[in-house]
Amino acid sequence: MKRYLFSLTLIVSLFCSCETDFELNAPYQTIPVVYGLLNQDLDTQIVKINKSFLGNTNNVNFAAINDCTQFDYLIALLDEYNSIGDVIGTDTFREMYVHNIDAGIFYQDSQKVYFLSNPSNPLNSEHEYQLRVNVPDKDLNFEARTSLVNPDGYTFRFEPFFMSSMYWAGYNCADKDLGTDDEYYSTDIKWYSAENGRRYEVLLRFKFNEHKVDGSVESRYIDWNLGHKLSYTDDGNQLMNKLIRGNSFFEMVNSKLINYDQEPHIVKRTFDSTAIEFIITAGNET
Repeated sequence: MKRYLFSLTLIVSLFCSCETDFELNAPYQTIPVVYGLLNQDLDTQIVKINKSFLGNTNNVNFAAINDCTQFDYLIALLDEYNSIGDVIGTDTFREMYVHNIDAGIFYQDSQKVYFLSNPSNPLNSEHEYQLRVNVPDKDLNFEARTSLVNPDGYTFRFEPFFMSSMYWAGYNCADKDLGTDDEYYSTDIKWYSAENGRRYEVLLRFKFNEHKVDGSVESRYIDWNLGHKLSYTDDGNQLMNKLIRGNSFFEMVNSKLINYDQEPHIVKRTFDSTAIEFIITAGNET
């Protein structure tokens, strides 16, 4: 009986040791990764078309190698569909390499993108567009289709919380005397959503002039990302808003400039009545 129990224990131990020996990675499969934004306000459209990658060591090391993430050759087309679903035009993307890229784990030297400049017909917000890609040596085909955000009815305004808008014009975040918190004002940014618009990014750009010790003046700006808002539907004409508190504006400016390496060379900063610019970017459900 004792020999039986010992043998059983030995068999179980061998079985468990074999179970822990396995391959970490599954067999490699080419998966396309496409990112692009179509913007009818631009005469050039740019799309990134890449592929998945897999290595037996740290995958971060492979991410920076272009050959691991880029296709050697592909054909990318953009079809235009009118309101009744007919194809009324097709354009072909061309490839190019871009440089001077921000530091990161991908593309340490260059990046291949595909661009469409001056298409046969300007992008129409009432039409839909389909990207079709063929990779001949991989026998791979994939596609994606999207509508565009219709700017008609996309209106914008901003109102103060502290007084009648008839008395007030422009963006104001504080009184001249900042002795107490009561001198900070809040402003409500309001806009009506656009047809096919679902997500809205709100950005405040503060433009100013830096007067330096050597007498030179340099124009600069800092951006404040105010976050995003989602509309309930993409039908348009929904009133949306974003509240900006005055003290938060000054905190943002301080955070942007507190570690500015050129600060010892700055005598003062000035700005005029066009210092504040609001940028609202709309994207559709796709």
